[in-house]
Amino acid sequence: MNDGKPFGAIIVKDDDIVAVGVNEVLETHDPTAHAELLAIRRATEKLQTTD
Repeated sequence: MNDGKPFGAIIVKDDDIVAVGVNEVLETHDPTAHAELLAIRRATEKLQTTD
């Protein structure tokens, strides 16, 4: 088993990496823990915005 990897995602703003995410579906048993969603969650938290 590969723990749901190698899927990953990054959020970039103004040429800076704001957030990263790696697929955690299998290890967390959370069907919403896809790399893209985790990166978005981390970016919006860091930037304090929903945009």
